[in-house]
Amino acid sequence: AEHYSLANHYYELGGKQNFKRASIWYFRAAGLGHAKAQYKLGQMFFRGEGVARDLKKAKTWFLKSAQNGHLRGKMSTAAMYEKGYGTAPSAREALRWWTDAANQGSEVAQMKMFQVYSRGELGIRRNMSKARMWANRAAKQGNYIAQMQSAKAKNNMSSAPKNAHKGKSTVAAKKKKSKRRG
Repeated sequence: AEHYSLANHYYELGGKQNFKRASIWYFRAAGLGHAKAQYKLGQMFFRGEGVARDLKKAKTWFLKSAQNGHLRGKMSTAAMYEKGYGTAPSAREALRWWTDAANQGSEVAQMKMFQVYSRGELGIRRNMSKARMWANRAAKQGNYIAQMQSAKAKNNMSSAPKNAHKGKSTVAAKKKKSKRRG
């Protein structure tokens, strides 16, 4: 914890930041398994702050942080796999880490899961029931966009006629009959 505090001191000094020194102390803390330090190293490698920009090393440190339960580490790992930054793109791994972060309570990740299920992304079939579930979870945390999506879904469900699905099949059957006659 001392290494991490000292690293933060150098990283967050305002105009007198010393990213090089911060990276040295983050490395020490990260080597001891400090998840926040591992995440910070991932950020530093991603941005090239105090170290040479290296997306492979960024992904490695984000992943270590994620494996140690760090929420932002999980989301960063998911994004790295999704975009193929520092690694081969992997929808499966991206989905794994987005889901883990969403289950840990990240409203950003919950909205990502809403997007994944509502659009059918990352190798997942479109599933509006699961999409609504994720939107509802984010809405409960005060996410305005999720609240709007949840309200929209409720309005669509309550305004639809009870036998709407029957009407569509009846229309299709009438079209088939008219084609047979003509």
